[in-house]
Amino acid sequence: MWQNVTPFYPLLGLFGGYALVMFFNPVRHAMADGFRCVGRYNRIWITFALLGFGYFVFQFVTFTPIRSWSDFDLGKIASISQWYWPRFTDIWRETPLPALEGVAGIFDNPTTTYPLSVVAAVFMLVNWRGLHGALVRALRKRYGFWGYLVYLILLLSALASLLKPIVFWQLPEWSGLVPAAGLLRISATVDAIAFVFEYLLGVYIQVYLITVCLAWIKGVSFEEGELFRFAMRRFSYVLEWAGIVVAVSTLIVRLPLVLAYFTNIPGVLDYLPIARVLMSGLIIAFCSVQISLALHNETLIEAMRAHAQFQFFFSSRAAYRMASGFVGVSISSMRKR
Repeated sequence: MWQNVTPFYPLLGLFGGYALVMFFNPVRHAMADGFRCVGRYNRIWITFALLGFGYFVFQFVTFTPIRSWSDFDLGKIASISQWYWPRFTDIWRETPLPALEGVAGIFDNPTTTYPLSVVAAVFMLVNWRGLHGALVRALRKRYGFWGYLVYLILLLSALASLLKPIVFWQLPEWSGLVPAAGLLRISATVDAIAFVFEYLLGVYIQVYLITVCLAWIKGVSFEEGELFRFAMRRFSYVLEWAGIVVAVSTLIVRLPLVLAYFTNIPGVLDYLPIARVLMSGLIIAFCSVQISLALHNETLIEAMRAHAQFQFFFSSRAAYRMASGFVGVSISSMRKR
């Protein structure tokens, strides 16, 4: 019977069920406020759309098998009946982990910043709208001498982010100068260092958008450049938690992959799903710490204490929101397969 059902109807059922979950849940009023805020400040959805489109273009240009315009068939794209619909039994095992990471990203780093992170690195280095100076001052005031070490790490990762596309584009040209194993080591090392800047850029974007929403809630007006710099000052507080996330992610995800290019590590890829689950679990377990640091002048310990109180009083609502997000991201992940 199911073989004769048009693929459009299962998709309609999925979205219809998700709509019921979203409109009849304990946090629907907060979501409605979020939609009104997005309607008031277009920069919120434009930011995500721009970063997402940039990553789409990168993926399409890099990995698509299409080599000429003649390979495009817009008729197939417009015709839903000609889309490829994999069976649920073929994809369900691959869906939970991306969905879990998507839910974790809501509280941590909601968007992929590459390849536009290259542009952001240039803006930071040229002190666009005074952000570079604001970063240095905020780190010095917040962390003292250690702030210069954090700044050095950010600077090196920004330079690696600038080198990343150059290294990848020039790999074929360098094949006659450097052995293949050496090229892989160079590219893996640059990618691992650039990850620090790309991740922290996503965190800063989230902090900036939080300050935009805060301005809307408070009903205050702001000058654009000053809001960027204010978000940078708030970002210096968030760095306490973001630094832990970067360190753990580097140790259990990035570092083993890089070391595998230098020495033999048996089954390094077999442990990658476990590491991704651990990272997502860490972020979800402390889901309100980052936003607490973004909104309050408090230490990391104080933010964790506030998070414990939040979980005690609002754990059911937080769980419902995560469940709703998991369903939505699962649908998105299934459609990508």
